[in-house]
Amino acid sequence: MSNQSFESIGFLTVDVSRLLRRRFEYALATAGLGLTAGEARTLAYADHYGGVRQAVLADKMGIEPMTLVGFLDRLEARGLVAREPDPGTGAPSWSARRERRKTS
Repeated sequence: MSNQSFESIGFLTVDVSRLLRRRFEYALATAGLGLTAGEARTLAYADHYGGVRQAVLADKMGIEPMTLVGFLDRLEARGLVAREPDPGTGAPSWSARRERRKTS
């Protein structure tokens, strides 16, 4: 492949990513959840990697821990995530809160 082909593929990849992000942000806005894209992403990662320290969660997300703390604070204030002590070390860890459905 020529350099021009790689540049075109790179441009298209970045452009598709931009369009997907725009669509995701639109879907969040119209869903009425009151979440930003960063908060929604944090909630998804906290759910998937539940019970991990903030630094680990930030690393998994590819963001700085100080960036993550704002998202976590807002999600915690809404009752969507919880800070709980790690059973082994006692260090605080984060996980998404889930309502349990009653089964009959």
